[in-house]
Amino acid sequence: MSRSYTLAPSWRCLLTHERSDLRWVTVIFGAIRVTDAEAKSASAQADILIQVQKMIAAFEADWLGLTRGRHLSGVIWRGAYELELHRELEPETHRYELLESLGYDVTPLAPDERLLVPHVHFVIALGKRTPDDLKNALARWTGKWQTMAKNLKKKQTVEEAITNLASYSHKRMPHYSTGGLGNVPVKYGAHYGLTWLRFIDALYDGFDTEFRSKK
Repeated sequence: MSRSYTLAPSWRCLLTHERSDLRWVTVIFGAIRVTDAEAKSASAQADILIQVQKMIAAFEADWLGLTRGRHLSGVIWRGAYELELHRELEPETHRYELLESLGYDVTPLAPDERLLVPHVHFVIALGKRTPDDLKNALARWTGKWQTMAKNLKKKQTVEEAITNLASYSHKRMPHYSTGGLGNVPVKYGAHYGLTWLRFIDALYDGFDTEFRSKK
């Protein structure tokens, strides 16, 4: 992430925490197969948006239950919801294993199909909670590679790391990608194209992308 990015004021509260207190978290909610015809249909878009909204609502209910209860009380976080498109589903990849573990159809995508993957990225400050507390909380989502919690990069200052992660959380990169799960680096490829870009933009208009604690 080489582009210039200024850290939003709402994220700056994380800079008061030690590196050891901070974790970079990703949770993948699921996947929706979408055809080219559905991407162009207003009624199909509305149905797909409802599915995305339900995934987000289910995640928020589970997450808030954890953070308001004894499991992760007192933590703060800043992040964003993101929609990703894939036009390939290759066997023996982390994404294939994730969807298979969640019971999704993992047959090859047809040329007119895309895989829509709603997920969330956020940075969490653990406070009085431990990394094991976070690990145990994330075990609520049982899919293989469904959750990730990573330390901040040691070669960056806390401010550099938080700024880069905030930028990444809000990136909305309209390019197909591979990797990104486990320790497999993200690689971006071809642009979505006009049909699929319009489809994604229409979905984003239907929900608030910000994911943050009240304090």
